Amino acid sequence: MNDPFRIVIVGGGPRALGLLERFIAIYPEAGIDHPVEIHMIDPSEAGRGAHPVQQSDTLLTNTVAGQITLFSDSSVQDAGPVVPGPSLLDWARDSGYRRIGRRFVQSGNEGEIIDENDYLPRNLLGLYLSHVYDLLSQRLPENMKLLHPRRKVENIRRLENDRYAISMEGGYTLLADYVILATGHGTNLPDETQQQLEHQLNALRARNHKLQHIATPYPLAGLPSIDADAVVGVRGMGLTAHDVISELTEGRGGRFIETDGQLHYQPSGREPKIVLFSRQGLPYCARGSNQKGVSGQWQARFFTRMWIDQQRDRQLATTGCRQLDFASVLWPRIRLEMAHMHALTRLGHPPLADAPTVEVAEEDFAAVDRLMEPLDDTRFDGQADYHAAVMDYLRTDLAHAEQGNVDDPIKAATDILRDVRDNLRYAVDFGGLSPASHRDFLEQFCPVMNRIAVGPPLSRNRELLCLIEAGIVSFGPGPMPTLRLDEQQARFVLSSTQLEQPQQTTFDVLINARIDMFYPRQDRSLLMRNMLASGTIRPYLHGDFHPGGLDIDPFNRLIDTGGTVHSRLWALGNPAEGPNFYTFILPRPMVNSRSIQDAGRCATQILTGIRLQTQQSQVADESV
Repeated sequence: MNDPFRIVIVGGGPRALGLLERFIAIYPEAGIDHPVEIHMIDPSEAGRGAHPVQQSDTLLTNTVAGQITLFSDSSVQDAGPVVPGPSLLDWARDSGYRRIGRRFVQSGNEGEIIDENDYLPRNLLGLYLSHVYDLLSQRLPENMKLLHPRRKVENIRRLENDRYAISMEGGYTLLADYVILATGHGTNLPDETQQQLEHQLNALRARNHKLQHIATPYPLAGLPSIDADAVVGVRGMGLTAHDVISELTEGRGGRFIETDGQLHYQPSGREPKIVLFSRQGLPYCARGSNQKGVSGQWQARFFTRMWIDQQRDRQLATTGCRQLDFASVLWPRIRLEMAHMHALTRLGHPPLADAPTVEVAEEDFAAVDRLMEPLDDTRFDGQADYHAAVMDYLRTDLAHAEQGNVDDPIKAATDILRDVRDNLRYAVDFGGLSPASHRDFLEQFCPVMNRIAVGPPLSRNRELLCLIEAGIVSFGPGPMPTLRLDEQQARFVLSSTQLEQPQQTTFDVLINARIDMFYPRQDRSLLMRNMLASGTIRPYLHGDFHPGGLDIDPFNRLIDTGGTVHSRLWALGNPAEGPNFYTFILPRPMVNSRSIQDAGRCATQILTGIRLQTQQSQVADESV
């Protein structure tokens, strides 16, 4: 056996980098003296994934600089040896970036040192990821070679000898011993409703040249096609909506100016009018100012893994099934954890490990309930009442966010949803809920969780208020509006459903400000279509519910259409979002990050397999 073992990582973003880092760290201790090649196949720059350096520097990361890394540390369990490396914050400081006003630039000694709680532009994140790739390339151990074919993978076929044929665009085929799908976010094919909408739009554009539907705003470079005198309807009020707003305002020359402590927006005159609408009818809450440092994280008192195991045992004893119901079993316990944090903070106890367990009052539970449903099915007299309620909601939330995620009871309570996320994964992953409860969890709870716990930096909601006051941004006619394309007006029409006095809002451009979830049969990727057609993979089904993602075993190995587990084919990150929950966040220092664990376990399995193969080959050679 003279040929090198060939490991193929399909994808070249942060998840692929995490795998590469673990392969390099584990290889020297794996007992392998045989050559290994790692092929990271992706048409883009290595490491950057969805973070191109060409994007505007007004587009921000959604995590503070000190809480992003690609490297392991002493907190990570069962993922191989620790090999230190720079976090995003370390790299930015070492590279000479400093903060000057609202910008981060390489400026010598001018400006301020970047703080661990700064939200850096995503183009700097892209540069950091490139730096990590270059650093890892320099760390390659002897006998390991790294290649980066810049092509799209169009098919993966299992061969009779348990190897895989990787077919790339241009007709090139590569044989691989081990393969990992780390393809990140994709886009879905238009469904029948979207196709019908496009057909209607094509017929109406002769009467309204501004009319268009943007199914996904990424890459944001496509937004300049929107006319300045158009009215743009943005469906969704989350993080993607903030990207769209930024690109249509600052991206067109507008400026936010702070005078005497007050922020104002100075229009360029090239901004279209923007109408925001969504099912909940509320913008995402701002992140509380971070007071927890790089790795501060509350350790659950109530929603613990031990408690989850106890509920599973009880469920098994009474029903013969270990699956739980989120609404009746898990949510009351999470609500208690949040209410206890509210009480703890309200009573002046810092949420540290030695903080006491305090009595939770009715006002603490009521505060959590208001967070979850601040409008509480409110019906408004008219659009002005709804607009006033949302503005009050935004201003009140900003006041809480400015107090911080430790000092403010509301933001401390919402931060619980981030701090106990691993326990939530433990409860939900691999069919931990009943199928019906899993559907309700994803469709009902998760949108609310995202609104209150994973919102934008508070600077973004300050800017949103400025844009509303400047008349650039407004809100649609209340929560849960209906949307239709009016052929007579050749415009989109939003109609209220929660206003006592019915209202309508019209606009020219519809933007879906949401990232497509990964549904394999709807994915645009030729790779997914080919692998599904051959039966190499299958969608994950939880009973009759398809939450998304590919079917995998607990080791993240893919399962084919006949139910056979591939011994040498894995899926990590977004392709596994379905059997796994919340796979798409970057690692954070000193919190035993799940993505580093997954990468380490996958790399360990593969390198162990290579070692066993070489040992078996040596024994076979010696017996000849």
